[in-house]
Amino acid sequence: MKTILVATDLAIPSENAARYTLGLAKKIKADILLCNAIKVDRQSDLFFQPRMPIQNYLAQKNAIDLQLGFLANKLRADIDTTVRSYIPIISFTSRTGSITEVLREVQEEQKIDMVVMGMYGAPEISKLLLGSKTAAMLEKINLPLLLVPFSMFSSQLNHVAFASELCEHEMSAIAFLLEIVRAYSATLSIVHIIKDDHVDNQQQNQVEDFFNRVSAMANYSKVNLKQIENTEIDAGLKQLGKHGAIEMLAMVHHRDSILKRIFTIGHAQKMASNSSIPLLVFPATE
Repeated sequence: MKTILVATDLAIPSENAARYTLGLAKKIKADILLCNAIKVDRQSDLFFQPRMPIQNYLAQKNAIDLQLGFLANKLRADIDTTVRSYIPIISFTSRTGSITEVLREVQEEQKIDMVVMGMYGAPEISKLLLGSKTAAMLEKINLPLLLVPFSMFSSQLNHVAFASELCEHEMSAIAFLLEIVRAYSATLSIVHIIKDDHVDNQQQNQVEDFFNRVSAMANYSKVNLKQIENTEIDAGLKQLGKHGAIEMLAMVHHRDSILKRIFTIGHAQKMASNSSIPLLVFPATE
């Protein structure tokens, strides 16, 4: 059974991400674990600082667990039990530590398939992805990370794009993504960013060979290949929505990747002015 962990600080963007996750969980038949990391002031040790008695910590944890319980009940109330679909089991936990420490601890205790986090909007994408904290999170938890913009209210998927560098290690990420795409009967576009103005026969053969291997692995008719010139990324991403808007963008995170070419501040701002879509980031593998 699949489990999706929603990292929540109990703010509105996190609740929005949890609701988005509920729609996804029903489709892919997964359960949901709401998780909160309780912050502790490192300068005043929780157990040895007289001004921070254990009762205060327990009161804080109880208050957080109460809020997590309210959120879990809200999500359960949104499930239409009259419709024939999977009903996710929704549970929650709160732990002391940083978000990466807590996620790692939970991951060691039980199988987690994906982590979901809410964010305030597309302009934050570049900061999240190119920042050291997100990179560290992907390395420490080694799980797919779905970033859900605050403006997202529907989890319906018709068109998903995967930004590819034609690398072998992307195959496992694409296989994971195909499970989501099939559940929605959505279209998956493998998007390759062309670095040079001219593509020679060897490069074209590499593109076609990679796509053929993806097609054979997928055995799914709604998979296609799109090539976008590096200098026209914004226009190219818009073109992908010609026959239906892109409702999720996915990619593998690794150094000096297309992330740095697509999600510069300028591109992120342009994307924000047009649309705000969830971003699924896979950790790099050898």
